[in-house]
Amino acid sequence: MDIEKLLRYIRGNDSDKAEIEKWADSDPENVKELLDTAKTDYALRFQGHEGDYDADQAWRKVMRKQSLRRVKPLIRVAAAVAVFVLGGAIGRFLIKPAPATETIAIASGASKKAEITLPDGTLAYLNSNTKISFPSSFKEQGRREVRLSGEACFRVAPSKVGDFVVLTNKDVIVTDLGTVFNVQSFDRDSVVQVALIEGSVRTDIMKDGFVNDTHLLKSGDHLTYNCNSGELSMVNRGEGSGAEWMQNRLVFTDTPLNEVARQLGHLLDKEVKLGPGLDRVRFSGTFDDRDEKTILSYISEACGVHASVSDNRVLLIRK
Repeated sequence: MDIEKLLRYIRGNDSDKAEIEKWADSDPENVKELLDTAKTDYALRFQGHEGDYDADQAWRKVMRKQSLRRVKPLIRVAAAVAVFVLGGAIGRFLIKPAPATETIAIASGASKKAEITLPDGTLAYLNSNTKISFPSSFKEQGRREVRLSGEACFRVAPSKVGDFVVLTNKDVIVTDLGTVFNVQSFDRDSVVQVALIEGSVRTDIMKDGFVNDTHLLKSGDHLTYNCNSGELSMVNRGEGSGAEWMQNRLVFTDTPLNEVARQLGHLLDKEVKLGPGLDRVRFSGTFDDRDEKTILSYISEACGVHASVSDNRVLLIRK
């Protein structure tokens, strides 16, 4: 097939749509050629560049609000993208039955965010240092499963295929019941957090491969589960809370300092440790940017601590 026709189709021009799709349907090797062309074209056009969406637009898609301030832009994919089959005409094509289901993996790099559309139309917004994997088609799965390592916010599209399920690398499974929700599950620590922004989700805590505990979340609920200790807590922080990172905001409300340190570790991509006697200290504050010096300076002043910073480690100790 003529490469120019393939590129026009991939970039959303439907002038050769019927011809391309007939050609693709005729042979699995043609499908592979189309996918490979799309991957290469997407990588060359978008890798490492700012896309068409900024944080405001992404948040409006999730919350359907129109009055947010402008902040730093999202990019469609970051430097560490494993597979580039996303968006546009190729996204429409992947929804059609395919000879085989591929697994697609996408990873955002440090200080990068990514916005993707899954094969069922669900929008997924990835925070920095996050990886998500999913099949190129959900139709053969019976339910729509994605696997998450890191933090992502999902606006789930209605579908007759089955439940939308987020699997983590820990013993926590989140099942959508018609919602917008945020899941945080980084490999570097033992804590999983689920925040329900809109609608409802079911969170199952697994043990030895079986459901050990189930929690139904309502709008505004935040569930935190420590996989090592088994400790679980759930609080309601109000409708719309739970994915402030999409607006480049960092919010703490009477938060234990050890949880502040854990969140800062993900944000700064560093190990953040507490010195003796700080376990009971709590902190409240909101940061509208991600400047390390400003954040640590404010926390130091508010909590009476000193921050010792190295290339990959932060130690907070009493003054």
